[in-house]
Amino acid sequence: MLIMRGISELVEALSTQQRDDIVAGHGRFTEAMKRTGEFVSTHALADTDDSTVVSVSDGDTAVRRGPFHPSEVSMGGYYIVDCADRDRAHAVAAMIPDARLDGVGIEVRPIVYSDAAN
Repeated sequence: MLIMRGISELVEALSTQQRDDIVAGHGRFTEAMKRTGEFVSTHALADTDDSTVVSVSDGDTAVRRGPFHPSEVSMGGYYIVDCADRDRAHAVAAMIPDARLDGVGIEVRPIVYSDAAN
């Protein structure tokens, strides 16, 4: 899993052209991964302002607004790719447009279980 971090202040500081270039870059990246057969899926996530947290204590369900742990850095989206090894996953992560944004980076995390094929 290639995890993209969402940093609101950084994205807001970009020009419209820079944001458009990033979106177009994601389209090119996705198409490249489909051509290599490594693409599995991708999703962009809504801002943490739109999130809720559900917890259960003594059988009572509580729902509260906001992220589980407030932070200036959150999971902004992800790609799931099927790479031959970790080195290839690192090379693929470097192709994601967000990797070129100062202070962002792409987290590469192996998936240990998936029932997506079922």
